[in-house]
Amino acid sequence: MASIKQRPNGTWRPRYRDEMRREQSRHFRTKRDAQRWLDEVTSQVVTGMYVDPKAGAISLASYFADWSQRQMRAPTTTVTMKLTVAKCAFREVELRSIRRSHVEACVKQMHAGGYAPGTIKRVSTMWERRSMPRYAND
Repeated sequence: MASIKQRPNGTWRPRYRDEMRREQSRHFRTKRDAQRWLDEVTSQVVTGMYVDPKAGAISLASYFADWSQRQMRAPTTTVTMKLTVAKCAFREVELRSIRRSHVEACVKQMHAGGYAPGTIKRVSTMWERRSMPRYAND
């Protein structure tokens, strides 16, 4: 459920509850802008494309620790991925701050370190599919 109300100072505040039932809101000068923002967010929630703006505030290492526990992988793949993240230069960077150049540099480092081409491809694909489209900047 969502709503828009005018504040005493004349600004408009649209509010909604996210997937975790936390209230989210912003302030706008016009009701039209508030409604436009609320419509966009509602559309993202309904289509499954919504990403909490604060979600990218965790580091790659923290995200990987949580994410990797939910994955079904061969033991050797799990070991390789853990080692890769442990050696990754941007493991403590927030997901929303990761740039494509971070991944490219890490891939280059993996290549120089003697990783197998298949391993490099799997790991770089994981980063690009899991974190790049949602959080990273170019």
